[in-house]
Amino acid sequence: IVFLRWSKTLVSSGGIVPAILNIVGVVTIINFCFKLLRSLYVRRIRSHKRKIASFKNKWAVVTGASSAIGKAFAIKFASNGMNLCLIGRHEEKMQEIASYIRDSGEFPKVEIIILIHDFSSASTVVSNDEDQFRKKLNQHLGKMLAKYKATGNGGIGIFVNCINYRNEVPCLLHEMDKTDSTSMMKTNVDGTFDLIFQVLPYLLQQGRHYGSAVITVSSHSSHHPTPMMSLYSATNAYRTELGKYCYQKYKPDGIDFLSLTPELMSSNMPRKAQNAAFIKSPYSVERIVNSALRDLGHQAESFPYLGHVQSTLIPSVMWINPWHRFLNKMKDARSEILRNKQPPQL
Repeated sequence: IVFLRWSKTLVSSGGIVPAILNIVGVVTIINFCFKLLRSLYVRRIRSHKRKIASFKNKWAVVTGASSAIGKAFAIKFASNGMNLCLIGRHEEKMQEIASYIRDSGEFPKVEIIILIHDFSSASTVVSNDEDQFRKKLNQHLGKMLAKYKATGNGGIGIFVNCINYRNEVPCLLHEMDKTDSTSMMKTNVDGTFDLIFQVLPYLLQQGRHYGSAVITVSSHSSHHPTPMMSLYSATNAYRTELGKYCYQKYKPDGIDFLSLTPELMSSNMPRKAQNAAFIKSPYSVERIVNSALRDLGHQAESFPYLGHVQSTLIPSVMWINPWHRFLNKMKDARSEILRNKQPPQL
């Protein structure tokens, strides 16, 4: 009522066009303030502890679990009493993680399954190894589901997909090695779809009241151009959007999807590229994990740091394209990597 009276006053005092502009401005400001307050609530007030507590004694399936974000997710889940199915290509690293969880005395007693598979195989046909991996994963998922149906305990609580292939040497699209491009498509596109396609039927069979979740760890480069990493950005855009679509589609079925989009981690970047625009010092993977769990079930996409949003918002309002600076830095990084790969001259 107050808003309507205020609108009539504007129309009568200054005409309809200024009144419309004022109303649009006020609505825009209110919308911005609402989003800001919601973001502050999500980041600073709301706790993720209740959400992760609901996963206790359930199974967490984590791909890319041998390092970085995947490893942090695995340790977080184990510390909260979740059983683990770890999937990756580095068996020794995953065995170290499993031994640490079992022997350190810092974690509850949990079951751990390790599956070895390299999703970046450049072959365009389904190999025997890939077929065997699918069969093994199906067997384990079937056992988890069967135990839940028989006893009411366990089941598949959460699936986290952290596999993500990136070209080691920054380059323009036409300069990419064919093996690199094929591996990237196999991992980031085919691997992402195949895993969700394989796990999703089991989650649906658990029923809408079970409360399972799927997290896809993508990249914030899916939201902006990343010089000399165009295919990486494009494939991660697919991963991000697939997760956001599934969030809308499977929410009524009791399955929460989330696309986690952190910026490029400077710890994995060449030294010169670390100084490029928007690439900051290494940040905590634990904080990324906590951010994802805080947003899970409440929104389709999670930005671990508010600063990451600037890499999308700031360039959109600047009249000078900042990515030219980033492109020059990436060219320097490419030169440095190629120079370091060359054997020393005798």
